[in-house]
Order: sequence, then structure tokens, then C-alpha cells
Amino acid sequence: MTSTQSKSPVQLAPGWNAMFVTDWAGNYVDATGSSGQISNDADRELFLRLRKSADAIVTTGATVRNEKYTKVSYAPIYILSASGDVSNTQLGTVLHFAPPIFDELTERLKIDGHKIFFYEGGPQLLKHIEQTSQPATLWLTIVGEEPSEADPKKVQQALGFSDAWQLEATEPVGKNLLTRWRKC
Repeated sequence: MTSTQSKSPVQLAPGWNAMFVTDWAGNYVDATGSSGQISNDADRELFLRLRKSADAIVTTGATVRNEKYTKVSYAPIYILSASGDVSNTQLGTVLHFAPPIFDELTERLKIDGHKIFFYEGGPQLLKHIEQTSQPATLWLTIVGEEPSEADPKKVQQALGFSDAWQLEATEPVGKNLLTRWRKC
């Protein structure tokens, strides 16, 4: 195990799971709308490990447009788009929506045979899950030089999440602080 890997087992829980990378100020994208400049190798390694353990990957049209998305063999991708403007529909199933969507989407994913959902998109849409009864786990990687100095609650609130999330665990991973939150 390298120093960038998490020492504890990191597993997705049944229901909704999401992972964000942020700096200490709560910034999760750069000027181009991508998380690429904020993320680092340890964060990307953890992201891929979590992503590969999901039954279904759910993202947004905006995320597909701003990040380098490719089709994967280990899980189907569902793309949420209010406008339906997704140029590469070969990536996955495009679903038109209007928030709140998570109750309806959960039923759709369960009908399709999925139990563990991995959300990849911005926090604006994920905040709608706070208004549902769906179980949810939020993985938040705080990137910085001294992870022990980060205040996870302040960073989480800077992203706009409510007090409906309870901090379950923190762990330094390289120069990052990995935090796990559960929706109460």
C-alpha cells in the first residue's frame, strides 16, 4: 500500500453515494468548470476505486460536457439533463428531469436492477437528495498541504449542504483529508 492510499477499507453503501474533491475554501471546480486542477493523484485513485464498485453511475449533462467522459464496462451510466442537450448519447442513458428527481430516479435504478448508485456531478443537484428519504453517503476529499488543519464541517457547508449530513469519519490520505458523511 502506498502512502496515497487509504488505510481503511473504503466501500460504497447501498443507496446513493457521491464523491467531491474540494479545496479548503469549498471550491470544487476551476475556471473551466472542471475539477481537474483541484484534484490530485490520491483523489483520482480513490474516485476510481469507488466508481468501479457501483452498480450504476449517475451524472449530469453539464458534467459530461465539462469533464473527459468515456463509456465504462463495469457499470451503466445514466446522464441527467434538464435540456436533453447531450452530444454523446453513446455514453449511457440520457434522462430528462426537473428537480427534485432522486425518489423517481431511485425507483428507476432499482427497476433496472441496481442497488449502489454513484453520483458524479456538482453539489447543486445532489442537494435535492436532502429532501428525500433516500439513504446517501457523501465522500468529500479536501485537498491541501496539511489535511489535519482542514475543518470538514466548514468545507462541507461552503459547498452549500445543510446540517442533514453527519460526519462519520475522517482520514488523512497523502496531502488530502478524506471525509465520509451520511445523510441523517
